[in-house]
Amino acid sequence: MESEQLKKLRRWVTSLPELHLLDRITKESGVEGYLVGGLIRDWLNGRPTRDVDLVLNRDALKAARMFAQRTGGTFVLLREEGGMARVVLKDRTFDFAEFRGPDLKADLEGRDFTVNALTLSLSQAFGNDHWEPFDPFGGLQDLQASILRPVSPDSFKRDPLRLLRAFRLSAQLGLALTPETLKAIRRSAALLNRCAPERIRYEWLLFLSQAESYPLLLKMDNTGLLAALLPELVGLKGVAQDRFHHLDAFQHSLEAFHKLEDLIGKTVSLPPDLEEERVAFLSEPIKAAWLKWAALLHDLGKRETETLREGHQTFYGHARKSQDRFDIIAERFRLGNREKDFIAHLIGWHMRPLNLLHEEAQKTLTRRAMIRLVQETEESLNGLFLLALADSLAMQGPDKPA
Repeated sequence: MESEQLKKLRRWVTSLPELHLLDRITKESGVEGYLVGGLIRDWLNGRPTRDVDLVLNRDALKAARMFAQRTGGTFVLLREEGGMARVVLKDRTFDFAEFRGPDLKADLEGRDFTVNALTLSLSQAFGNDHWEPFDPFGGLQDLQASILRPVSPDSFKRDPLRLLRAFRLSAQLGLALTPETLKAIRRSAALLNRCAPERIRYEWLLFLSQAESYPLLLKMDNTGLLAALLPELVGLKGVAQDRFHHLDAFQHSLEAFHKLEDLIGKTVSLPPDLEEERVAFLSEPIKAAWLKWAALLHDLGKRETETLREGHQTFYGHARKSQDRFDIIAERFRLGNREKDFIAHLIGWHMRPLNLLHEEAQKTLTRRAMIRLVQETEESLNGLFLLALADSLAMQGPDKPA
């Protein structure tokens, strides 16, 4: 018996002219076409999506080109080997691929997670027969249980990027990583850096874009994947701080990330005028991910700048040193100029608002100093204050001023 969500998906599929056209193209070409992956997963999970993934038993590139010609869409060759292509229309994309094995089951066995290894016959959607997913690896059961499991024991070895994708999908879809999955990630964590930096950056930014990524960040650290991704950050473990803080530099960085996520998600309330500024600044969604990255790495330079002066622990110049260290990370991740500058400047500036606050308390704050901050930070000003506020909220040591 078809579930209600499956009935909704079938109605959507059969109402879409482009999918009618695809059904005709596959029948004309004598190929088998299947809906697969995220489209099915999200509809069955009550999260309808507009983009379509298809797998064909052969001639996927030919079918994609025919589809692009008849719809006026843009054909994009993704990979000749494996017959992978994308057709971009005005309001959605269609991804095509050929079986990565002799049959449909073999194709699904090569996929990442069981909830993504579900298929539905395209031609059957337009017929009168019962329409149920082909699910050889228990993806439906895992979806109902809200858990994320790899399809096969060697899933992470086949593509180590799946190590990072597991955390992103867990945060995005609300699926729990099973203890067995976490153990498998721990065994394979060191393989992550075999992936191209551009692929890692893409998946990492998707992870940071999720509303509640902090709990998964802690699990990422426990599995060793965070050390593979950002060894510089994990290198802050054990760096004790002054009495303004209650955590070491590593735990403080995670807590600043946590507080910033609360600020972005409006868990922490702000006065109405500041709330307007926050909403305006975050209207470009990618800025939230960049801000979180800055929060995570804002104290990278503390190990190198730690000194004792007159019996007091200090980290003079750590903001600039942190920025310098981030520049090296940005090169490793192949960041574009805009995102690199955005994050680097926030890290380099992150002490400025707190320093001005100290000057105000000492009655030495000048209008010129405030104007200089506004001029230098320009469009990043509100992001800087969100970062500084998160940094402050993450400091709860006994000597922190009220």
